[in-house]
Amino acid sequence: MKNEILRMERVTLIEDGVTLLNNLNLNMYKGEIMGLLSINANGQSALLDLICQNIPIHFGRIYFDEQLVNSHRRSSMSFNPVAMIEKESWLVDFLTVSDNVFVLSKNFKSSIVNPTALNKKLQELTEEIGVDIDGDTHINNLSDFECCVIEILKAAISGIKLIILQDISSFLNAKEISKLHEIMHHYTKIGLSFLYVCNQYDEISKLCDCAAIMENGKIRSILRKQDMEENKFDYPILVRRSLAAISNKESKCGLESCKESNEQPVLKMENVYTDNIKGMSFSVKSGECVVLFDTDDTFNGDIIENINGKPIKSGTLCVDNAPLPVSIEKHNTAIIPEKPIQNMLFPHLSYLDNICFTADNKVNGFWRLPRIRKSITNEFFSIVGDNIYVKNINNLSIKELYCLAYHRIYFQRPKVAICIKPFSTIDYSLRLYVAELMQKLLDRGIALMILEKNISELLPLADRMILVKGGKIHTEFNRDQLQLLSDKDIQ
Repeated sequence: MKNEILRMERVTLIEDGVTLLNNLNLNMYKGEIMGLLSINANGQSALLDLICQNIPIHFGRIYFDEQLVNSHRRSSMSFNPVAMIEKESWLVDFLTVSDNVFVLSKNFKSSIVNPTALNKKLQELTEEIGVDIDGDTHINNLSDFECCVIEILKAAISGIKLIILQDISSFLNAKEISKLHEIMHHYTKIGLSFLYVCNQYDEISKLCDCAAIMENGKIRSILRKQDMEENKFDYPILVRRSLAAISNKESKCGLESCKESNEQPVLKMENVYTDNIKGMSFSVKSGECVVLFDTDDTFNGDIIENINGKPIKSGTLCVDNAPLPVSIEKHNTAIIPEKPIQNMLFPHLSYLDNICFTADNKVNGFWRLPRIRKSITNEFFSIVGDNIYVKNINNLSIKELYCLAYHRIYFQRPKVAICIKPFSTIDYSLRLYVAELMQKLLDRGIALMILEKNISELLPLADRMILVKGGKIHTEFNRDQLQLLSDKDIQ
């Protein structure tokens, strides 16, 4: 008989009049890896917070390790034996690995710290899971992968019974993710449970014993391993069909003829060498969408640094025949970062001022010309509605802020926009909206170069996909080939 680690019965949570969790039911068992995939983000953060801490709820009961810990009648505000692992590490940077794992553990009772003994104990634990991490290393010298491993080790010896891993595929490469999955399976054998929060269904279906599909604060369905293997809920096809509809709904006749013509490419990379790029050559034309999939996750960092001005060792990298970073200075190149809301927008500026942030490059003295600002306001009113008049963008929804970020690029109209992991941390419904925004840029003649690790859902938008291995182009697929491509072909 399986031992239950978590049970949530008809849980309802309301904050400021907004229902975050609505009659939610969820069960997890010891030694189980459960995936959590959200169709939209409504209620996901509230669910994770509630699993970690027994905050007040409006209705329902929550049991942890078969003990009632929270209900609508009494909420203790106590913390459950749960650890959260995400991109921002909870480890203490200026202490060593051994200090973090042992000394900071609530189970550490000794008044004397023996570094040699702790390092030896750490070595035994790391050898058990097949990794090599020196106990004397300071946390700020570890990679993201090593931090994840250390957090799991620390949780395992601290009496933690459930570990939540959130969006780890957004900051680890494929090899690191595979190794982390091995480590998770190792600890499930001793009864540790994992909740794997991920927006990639393929990843969940390969790793997890079951998956909870969440939408609008409810668990829509629970899929067992057999259900996922038999494709009873074909999430990838659902997403691909939706994205394919978006990519085809606007006429592309003008752009197709443009891409097939002999015009000069807007972005050109010829025999480029850097620390991790080994003689790569490719080009992108106006209105073309090219997805670059780097299996080693080393190419992306180099190309972003080079676009921002770091010199290449040899070769040519230019946009509109202007070498980088000159192209950036001319606003012929734009970068849409992984988290555009946090990294592109200025919360103290109005909606219009955020849209027009690069306008002074187009029109001298732009900020002193009210008639031009009025013209832009009228133009964007037909696109974004009353939001163009918003003075405080902090009151906008996430979807509206994404709209603002992408429409700044739309207004800037660079020759090429580089999108960094556009789908990595957002839910299904927001992905569809971002895909619409990207298609809008393409229809305006802006070339898109998308740097992404999880690319299966981007294939319907792509005109070409370039597979990079070891810093070199391994394979290139055109649009016709992409239609027939399966996930296995990409590995």
